[in-house]
Amino acid sequence: MRSTSVTGTLLLIVGLLGSLLPGEVLAQKGVKISLPPAKVADNDPQRLFYIDSVYTTFPDTAAIGTVYRPMLGDMQPAYLKNGVSKGIEQWLFTHFPSFRPTQRSVHLRIDQLTYLEDPTQGYELEAELTFFQQDSARRYVPFYKATIETATGGFGRGGNIAEQLLRAIGQMNAYLNDPAKRPNYLDDHEEAMRKAAVDMKLDTARYAAELTPEDNLLTCKQKREGIYLNEEDLIRNRPALIGALETVSRKETTSLIRPDKRRSRYRFLGFCSAGELYINTSQYGGNRAVYTRVLDVGPYLLWRGNYVTMSERSTNAAAVGAAGLVGGLIAAAATNYRDCIAIDTRTGKLMQVTPEVLRAILADTPALLAEYETAEKAKKSDTIYEFMVRHNQELKLQAQR
Repeated sequence: MRSTSVTGTLLLIVGLLGSLLPGEVLAQKGVKISLPPAKVADNDPQRLFYIDSVYTTFPDTAAIGTVYRPMLGDMQPAYLKNGVSKGIEQWLFTHFPSFRPTQRSVHLRIDQLTYLEDPTQGYELEAELTFFQQDSARRYVPFYKATIETATGGFGRGGNIAEQLLRAIGQMNAYLNDPAKRPNYLDDHEEAMRKAAVDMKLDTARYAAELTPEDNLLTCKQKREGIYLNEEDLIRNRPALIGALETVSRKETTSLIRPDKRRSRYRFLGFCSAGELYINTSQYGGNRAVYTRVLDVGPYLLWRGNYVTMSERSTNAAAVGAAGLVGGLIAAAATNYRDCIAIDTRTGKLMQVTPEVLRAILADTPALLAEYETAEKAKKSDTIYEFMVRHNQELKLQAQR
């Protein structure tokens, strides 16, 4: 009797977890997200397409992001059930079958699909979609592009993804119905930046097509002040939004202040003010409203901060689950890490410089690499930062020879 009771209790617990965590697989491998079932096929007479195929430009079974499991207090990689292309293709076939001769065959290419769920950072969905249709020679050519960047709502994980796919497809169909008046793209980021320019009373910068030495962060005589939306803006010393910037600093961080005196939470890459460069800490797991100052400018932009790894995200998430959002954030911030963080100005890639990464970088300066291999406290972040600064100096000298 005791054995039966224990078994029944375990089954009850598993059942409760399953009901509380729909679409998840409680395993080390991660969380499976399912799209909601399509209830009714779209029979709108204004629909001028049917989805013929879906494919991705990344591994179909790759993780599409990370999610928080509140019952377990951890972060896990997330996967779309049945794979991205197959799962979405089956779902779209049911939603948008071919009904009429006026409906055109459309291929959907997914260049990016990222779902992020974090109790300290919020819930976000990003996607890059390209739609193709046949031209007069029956070749499939791109005709519509959608860039999705949105905070997700309360539809559930699969429901959030489905909602945004349907939004992009609806805008694509609107373009097919009226190509003369409708744009051939949907760009949430562009729209957000337009709103940011208005909210912060900034102007959109205009630059000549020809590049000069001033259009290079490493060769310019003066850094242009303004806001960088992406890595190209930064590397080319061409801030996209310009105007008077108001900032407030606290200890080692800085925030942009809007005219209404609130902190700006737009997803900017960074900004330049009074000749100093600042990078948004959300680029490596921090708060979107907080920026950190670049300490050394060279082939690598260098600064110190807390590069939040997946393991640390799980720890922070667990702290939020145990102490609530405010208490959890205080606990998560209690440890002040001083990682060495860098942006490679040749590629725009942001990275945490670990001992392994440093060794690969120092391969370009063999003498420094040999010195590092014999350095005391070689694994310490202070030592790593010191050698990265010296590496920058050596590369600058090489460029001058």
